[in-house]
Amino acid sequence: FSLKVQNVINHHIEESFVYQDNGRTYRIILTPISHQNETLIFIYDITKEIQLNQMKEDFFSNASHELKSPLTTILGYLQMIEEGILTEKSDIEDAFFRITKEAKRMNSIISEMLNLASLEVNQNEKTITDLSIFETTQDILSSFKRDIKQKELKIEIENKDDFKVKMHAMDLYHLISNLVSNAIKYNQQKGKVKITIQKPFFVISDTGIGIPYSEQSRIFERFYRVDKAKSKELGGTGLGLAIVKHVVNNYDLTIELQSKEKEGTTFKVG
Repeated sequence: FSLKVQNVINHHIEESFVYQDNGRTYRIILTPISHQNETLIFIYDITKEIQLNQMKEDFFSNASHELKSPLTTILGYLQMIEEGILTEKSDIEDAFFRITKEAKRMNSIISEMLNLASLEVNQNEKTITDLSIFETTQDILSSFKRDIKQKELKIEIENKDDFKVKMHAMDLYHLISNLVSNAIKYNQQKGKVKITIQKPFFVISDTGIGIPYSEQSRIFERFYRVDKAKSKELGGTGLGLAIVKHVVNNYDLTIELQSKEKEGTTFKVG
C-alpha cells in the first residue's frame, strides 16, 4: 500500500486497486494533489456489491442449468418422434407424458424465478393490507386438496390465536404456500401435516423425509436441493425456500428450522 502511495506522489498519477481484509473488500483510489507531495485517499467498502454480483452470477448460471436440463429432454423426445425412432403407440404416449412433465417443470422454474424477482421490487411500491393467517392458510390448503388426497395425508390446523399481519397479499401467499407445498411434497404416504397458528407465530410440521443436519444451513439457497433426484421426481424447483427466506427478510420476520431425517421437519415463522 505504501509503495502505491509513493508511486502516486512520485509520478503524479491516479491509481485504483481492490484490497481485501478480514472478509471485506474495499476499492481504494489514490489521487495526487497538484504540486504537493500529498495524496487524497478514497476508500469504498464494496463488499455487498461484490457479494451481490456473485449472487447474480450464480443465479443465472444455476437458472441456465436448471432450464437446460428439461429443455434437452423435451427436444430429445421430439427429435426421436420426428425421425421415426419411436413408432410404437405406447412409446410415443410415454414420450409425450415425459415432454409434458418437463414442460411443466420448466414453467414452475420460470414462475418461481418471476416470484423471486417480484420480491426484490421496492417494498414501498407494494399494496400492504391486513391479512388473516388462518384464512390465508385455509385458502392455500384448499388449492392443495388433490395432492393431499393422493398422499392420503392427515391435515391438522390448531388455530389457537388467529392474527392479522400487514403484508402484500402475494408475499404472504408465497410464504405459506411454499412451506405447505414442501410439507406435502416431501411427506410420507399417509403422513401428517400439523399447522399451529398462535400469535405471533405460524408453525408447520410434517412427518416427512426430514433434512440432514449437515444440509440445514444451505436449504434457503437458490436452487439448492438436499436430494436432487427426489426433488426432480417430485417437481421441486429448488426456489421455494429461497422465496420463503426472501419474504421473511423483507418483513423483518424470523424463521426457525427443526428437522431430523426420516422423522420430519418443523418451520416456525414469526
